[in-house]
Amino acid sequence: MKNYPIEERIDMIFTLGECHKNSLLASRVYAQKFPERNDPKPTVFKRFLHQFEETGSVNYKKPITRKSVTEDEENVFAVIGSVIENPNNYQKAQLLSL
Repeated sequence: MKNYPIEERIDMIFTLGECHKNSLLASRVYAQKFPERNDPKPTVFKRFLHQFEETGSVNYKKPITRKSVTEDEENVFAVIGSVIENPNNYQKAQLLSL
């Protein structure tokens, strides 16, 4: 998926507004207004419209990623210490992972 500069994303939203949220028409009007730019497909306009209506922004959302767990010496000792401190939590975690 192509990343469009902020100026182009703003122009796409304005064009969608001019075309009463008709993404097919907006795609054609945008191509006429900005012949030097790439011609985004109507699906791109639909995606930007949905994002704009959901967030109120034309900025890209950063995907939510899970932090990776590093298995270094400090973490290993912390886990062993918590298991020694409360073995019941370790047993519950084992049962839940089954």
